[in-house]
Amino acid sequence: MRRKTNLRVGVISDIHADLGALERSLSFLVGQRIDRIVCLGDVVEKGDDGDAVVATLNTWTIPVVAGNHDHNSIRHATLDRPFRHPSVQSLRPETIAQLKTYPMSRLMCWEGWWVMMAHALPGDNGVYVYEDKIPRRLKKALRTQPADILMMGHTHRPMATRWNRMWLLNPGSVARARTRDSFTCGILALPTFRWTVYDLSTGAIVLDVT
Repeated sequence: MRRKTNLRVGVISDIHADLGALERSLSFLVGQRIDRIVCLGDVVEKGDDGDAVVATLNTWTIPVVAGNHDHNSIRHATLDRPFRHPSVQSLRPETIAQLKTYPMSRLMCWEGWWVMMAHALPGDNGVYVYEDKIPRRLKKALRTQPADILMMGHTHRPMATRWNRMWLLNPGSVARARTRDSFTCGILALPTFRWTVYDLSTGAIVLDVT
């Protein structure tokens, strides 16, 4: 029988260089008395604060996995300016160096639960996963994964669904600039499983699964 919940993990994703939104999410999560915070990638591009966002995550020692835009920014840094898209922000060399340290996935054991962090698939951060659209590639990959929970971002859409014995969770996006941005974050409570996603503009619960 599992013990009463005693670990609360704040989960953020898809910040997209929005420093104000990141600061709001961190303040909110601290107010919720979380024990740790993790980030599921896409911390840069689209917004104007990529350097500051990466520096803030580093200062808070938040574990991050690489999103597709994080990898894109590393590639863009190798291009001469005339070949870059006008919307791509130039990032400092130390920011690019930090982005290069982000792994594609992380596997942790929390309170007896094996939890995999990835931006999308553990080996492919550009695949979209929805409750009603779980790619065959993901199903195949999950058969060999030891995780009880897979936390992912990328879609900007909060989610909680089961595939076989595994929970698939998504906190939505911290970013708030575009129509599809959810401006949300999640809290995973273990060992008594509870997944709660909050609207960062109001603090209201938008998804609550036990």
